[in-house]
Amino acid sequence: MNKVLQILFISIVGLLLGQAQLFGQVDSLPSLDSLRLATDSLMQDTTQLLVQDSLPNDSNRVSTSRISYSKDALDDQVEYDARDSIVYDIINKKIYLYGEASVKYTTLNLTADYIIFDWEKNEVIAEFTQDSTGQKQGIPSFQDGDQAFTANRMRYNFLTKKGIIYDVTSKYNDLYVLGTKAKFISKDADTLEVNDYIYSENAIFTTCDHPEPHYGIRSKKQKLVPGNVVVVGPSNLEIMGIPTPLWLPFGFFPVTEDRRQGLLFPRDYQYTQEWGFGLNNIGYYLPINDYMDLSATADIYFKGTYGLHLNSSYRKRYKYNGSFRIDFNDQRFENDSDASVSREKSLSIGWNHSQDRSAHPYNNLSGSVNIQTNGFQQRTQFDAGSQLNNTLNSSVRYQRLFPNQPLTFSANMAHSQNTRTNKMTITLPTTDFATQTLFPFKRKKRIGKEKWYEQITFRYKNQFRNQFETTDTTLFTQETLDNARYGMRHEASTGTSFKLSKYFSVNPNVSYNEVWYLKTLKKEFVEDLVVDTTIIYNIDSTDQELLFDTLSNGEIVEMMQNGFRRYHQVNAGVSVNTQLFGMWQRDKGWLRGVRHVMKPSVSMNYSPNNQNPNLGYFDALEYLDINGDTIRQEYSIFENGIYGAPQNRGTTASIGYSITNNFEAKYFSKKDSTEHKFSLFDNVTVRGSYNYAADSLKFSTVQINGTTRLFKRITTFNFNARFDPYNLDEDGRRIESFYWSTDRKPLRFEEATARLNSSIRVAQIRDLIANGFGDSNDSGESQEAKKSSSNDLISLFERFTINHVFAVKWDVIDQRDTFFVQTHTVNMRGNIDLTDKWSVTVGNIGYDFKAMRLSYPDFGLSRSLHCWQMGINVQPSFGTYRFYIRVNPGSSMSFLNVPWTKNRADRGNKFLE
Repeated sequence: MNKVLQILFISIVGLLLGQAQLFGQVDSLPSLDSLRLATDSLMQDTTQLLVQDSLPNDSNRVSTSRISYSKDALDDQVEYDARDSIVYDIINKKIYLYGEASVKYTTLNLTADYIIFDWEKNEVIAEFTQDSTGQKQGIPSFQDGDQAFTANRMRYNFLTKKGIIYDVTSKYNDLYVLGTKAKFISKDADTLEVNDYIYSENAIFTTCDHPEPHYGIRSKKQKLVPGNVVVVGPSNLEIMGIPTPLWLPFGFFPVTEDRRQGLLFPRDYQYTQEWGFGLNNIGYYLPINDYMDLSATADIYFKGTYGLHLNSSYRKRYKYNGSFRIDFNDQRFENDSDASVSREKSLSIGWNHSQDRSAHPYNNLSGSVNIQTNGFQQRTQFDAGSQLNNTLNSSVRYQRLFPNQPLTFSANMAHSQNTRTNKMTITLPTTDFATQTLFPFKRKKRIGKEKWYEQITFRYKNQFRNQFETTDTTLFTQETLDNARYGMRHEASTGTSFKLSKYFSVNPNVSYNEVWYLKTLKKEFVEDLVVDTTIIYNIDSTDQELLFDTLSNGEIVEMMQNGFRRYHQVNAGVSVNTQLFGMWQRDKGWLRGVRHVMKPSVSMNYSPNNQNPNLGYFDALEYLDINGDTIRQEYSIFENGIYGAPQNRGTTASIGYSITNNFEAKYFSKKDSTEHKFSLFDNVTVRGSYNYAADSLKFSTVQINGTTRLFKRITTFNFNARFDPYNLDEDGRRIESFYWSTDRKPLRFEEATARLNSSIRVAQIRDLIANGFGDSNDSGESQEAKKSSSNDLISLFERFTINHVFAVKWDVIDQRDTFFVQTHTVNMRGNIDLTDKWSVTVGNIGYDFKAMRLSYPDFGLSRSLHCWQMGINVQPSFGTYRFYIRVNPGSSMSFLNVPWTKNRADRGNKFLE
């Protein structure tokens, strides 16, 4: 009986405590700790009472199977917490959470600065609070699985899985959805549903992350399926809160995080007088599987011009990745004079593939393909890079290594193309089978000193090559296939290397080359007399005389004959080389020393006679010219072969020589009181030969070339010169007469070229000014100078690159030395950030001093508008421009674009000259 009275007493105290807390009289009540101790004691006494009263009598036991749960009971416990305080309202069955409050229930997590939990209704209400400055703090945040959003106020029922949200903001990928009021329904609220739903009213969706979006599409009603799609009714585009005349009757906007098939909005809009209004890149996207996708898009203009684009990318982790594209363009032009219509079609094919290193230890496939026809790049792109780049290259390579074998195999495809001349060369395929360098006489277990013959090497190479030379407009024709050149080459070589007297390296070698062809050249003279007849009249117009002038009596016709033919070449030689060092030093002054390294080399080479008639390498054609003289023309039957033809020469036994020189200097820097090296000339090489088996003209020309790099390797200087020890006849051919015998000079100058290439950034110019042209280390003073000048005018051009090319040539024309400039150009590229929002782009600006004109200037000016961009690109010499105001590229709403363009069609269908 005493235990029951205690329980009643504690219950009454609990009710009084709840009443007191409800009316704010918390300070006068017992502490929570004392109440907790009393409750624990009560529960312990009650447990003991129940045990003592019920255990002796089995009839007093309570069966758990008879316990019934309320239909409104939750499936799991609700966890709640707060930083400041937790207030219990026992009468109204509510809990008030203050300061960084949180409520957790199964997968649901709700946080806010103020939360009310009603356990009778199984409902929670969350709101934000304001600090002393009026700023919002603790804005409610709701997360249930993958679903997450924030709102100024929200109410959610745990039992019905439904909620009401006020001023909600949710984000899906880069898309923000903001609504004044929304209703949230969880998929658990209805067993037939598989998705959550949010029904919004007066909502706006945008990619702008500003609290007050700068733009968006507003609609009265929206249905959002998180992770799937946003469905809107009649909607209107707003910019800076101002409605625009642009309306949509309805719309579907995907918000999926995974790849799903669907329509692609056009990324650009254009209008030209020649082509009319056009949509760019409108199409369809299709994910083929987990590793590959495909997009098919089109450019459509209302007057008949169109373009088709097929793009696919693929990736398999730890295996390979790549992309493939095909672009086709058909442009329509109308002639104003006769209203005739012409069409110009162009094609571009691209493929990139790379294999992961860990994919396979012995096989590797990589490739980069870029093939275009009919000037596709110049017809569709107008930036400086596209217009000035005239060379396209492609390569695909497969390589196979053989484990535990010194063998390698590779198959290659190569392509080179000049878009200005339309010439194209495709090599498909080129197969190479080769051995590594073998040492056939090396002992597996070496005992004692290595023998000289153990350094003898052997190597074999086999190559098959097939090549097409065509133009980009005749690439896919039968003529291209018929003119293919193909052949096979075998190379076997052996050699060794050893030291002679410690200072000389001796390298003997022997090589054997053999080439196989299935087609050879045959020349024939076809007689075809062409006579020009002139009639001379008398004064009275009567015939007086006929004059006949023979213009031609025929022509040489070249034919390719089918059949297997081969030729071989044998070469044997030995070379000896060494190094000589020279040094000059001093202890005072700026220049402290000069170092000269000379690398002379002498070689002897021998090759047998190729003119032996029994070999059948050469043939002769005899015919009569228009004067009746017999002309004999010798030619090689392998002239048009892919590996060339053997030289038409007899036995060759020559001595070759070369001397390579390197010059370096050392100077003293007062900045750090140390000596520094710099290069005067990286190399200067002199080479030539003497063929003592020739019957005349035994000396070859003398070649001199050199390279050096100046100004911290910013500028590269190259020069080449050729001299001849023999005189020339009246027709400019070499004769057996030394130049010394006539002009008392050992060598006759023939030609020389020099070239300066410089590429420098503005930041490097600043560094050169601060540190000098030779010092490679930044001093403390220069670092301070950089800091102090980081905000000056020059700093705006820090990201600019200046390129300068100057090339000259000396030649002998009509026995007079002639000097002329081959190339002299300067151009500049870079970006200027005028402010955090404004930037200037210089795609190219340059001047050709030889042609005395600007070289394709390309300028751009852009302004960042947070989530928008505004800009203009202009190519003055090409007469094209593009102005745009658009949502930032790459966002889900980048289709919002207002362009104004003048392209190639509007400027008269002309290419850059």
